[in-house]
Amino acid sequence: MKKKIQRIIQVLKKLIKKYPFRAFAVSLTALFLLIVLSNILRDKKKEIPKIIPIKQVSVFNIGTSPKLKILAKIKKENIINIVAQTSGVVQKIYVQDGSIVNRGKTLAYTSTNYAGSSASSLQRQIAEKQYQNSNDNLSTQIDLIKQQKELAEKSHINNDELSEVSNRAVSNIEDQIEFSEETLEWIEAQIEALQSVPGSDAELAPLIQYKLSLMSGITQSKSTLRQLRYGSDDNKPPMELSAMQRDLTLKQLDLQEKTIYFGNEVSKLQYQLAKVAESLSYPSSFSAGVVEKVHVKLGQIVNPGTKLFTISGSDKLITATILTSKEIAQKASKIEPTVFYINNERVELTPTYISTEATNNLSYSIKYAIPAKYGNYLTDGQNLEIELAIGMPNTSAAIPFLPIDSIYQTENKAFVFVNNNNVAKNQEVELGGVHGRFVEIISGLDSTSNQIILNRTVIEGDQIEIVN
Repeated sequence: MKKKIQRIIQVLKKLIKKYPFRAFAVSLTALFLLIVLSNILRDKKKEIPKIIPIKQVSVFNIGTSPKLKILAKIKKENIINIVAQTSGVVQKIYVQDGSIVNRGKTLAYTSTNYAGSSASSLQRQIAEKQYQNSNDNLSTQIDLIKQQKELAEKSHINNDELSEVSNRAVSNIEDQIEFSEETLEWIEAQIEALQSVPGSDAELAPLIQYKLSLMSGITQSKSTLRQLRYGSDDNKPPMELSAMQRDLTLKQLDLQEKTIYFGNEVSKLQYQLAKVAESLSYPSSFSAGVVEKVHVKLGQIVNPGTKLFTISGSDKLITATILTSKEIAQKASKIEPTVFYINNERVELTPTYISTEATNNLSYSIKYAIPAKYGNYLTDGQNLEIELAIGMPNTSAAIPFLPIDSIYQTENKAFVFVNNNNVAKNQEVELGGVHGRFVEIISGLDSTSNQIILNRTVIEGDQIEIVN
């Protein structure tokens, strides 16, 4: 190839030397043609219009409530977990997966040891015997107290009657003393008369002896009279002591009777308490339903809180609860629905309750009622991602929320790009608080700023096409 080019160059040199004028004319003609062709091509290039690229963008519409992606905990009210309430060894299981049970149905039995003995059952038997013994002896004890009360009353009545007898005896003794004193006066008169008669000593001796006997009897009668008057007087200690003894005995018997009844009631309560303690070894169904899962096996040791059975009741109420901050709870929309995605279906629900006080530590609750038809697609305790509507629709007149991704920040400023007749326009804004993926816009947006550009590749003046 190189040799061929060298030959062509040698031929051209020979022609130029042979025909110099012709060669010069041909060169000028070729140069002229090149200049004309260049001008023609340049003019055609100027006529081609410049194509301005249009960027496809996603926008956020301020006229709708922003959505926060957040987790909601599912609670199936009909799902009941039966847990162990006392430690023990599983001795018997009375149901299996799929069993239909009624409220109060015994599901299992747990014992204190592997041999099957139960300390709570023994304590219940002891309490039952004590209560039975208390009941059996109650009527006998009350009858004895009644008899003692009657005895105290009769003893006091007897003392009153003895006092009446003493009063009658006092009258008789007084008459006797009066007669004895009159007789004594007559004897003294006879003795005085005989003492003036000489030789009457033999007659005086019996009279003097009789006088001494009368005086001794009168003294003894007066002593007896004083004792009878003292003992039969209602204002004196003996009768007061009798009344006090009766009252004291009756009060003691009343207290004893109350103590017996109290002991019987305590014995009954201890028996009932022992029955409750024993029932902890026999876990039962809280409501009618179907046994979904048996979580234990025979011989397994369980402790308080160990899950034993899962039962699905007849109640189909399903709730979803969001635990969030006070700010989000206060701004959660009660008008625009929150979006749930259940079994690939979009379900829109509004809150049934928003707490005004913290319900879980410092978190606030937002509750939703989920239709029962979605129960088969949800699990109790499941965490489901939802889109929570916050703020109010048409918030451009108030404080809107914008996605954080749409905000551009410099050292001192923050701005967003808005859609201005399909052209990206830079607009400075003042930011507020951040809530999840959204931030409050305090100022900077006017009534024409309804669409915020989310793409971060646009610049001021770019032509845009909305694709969402």
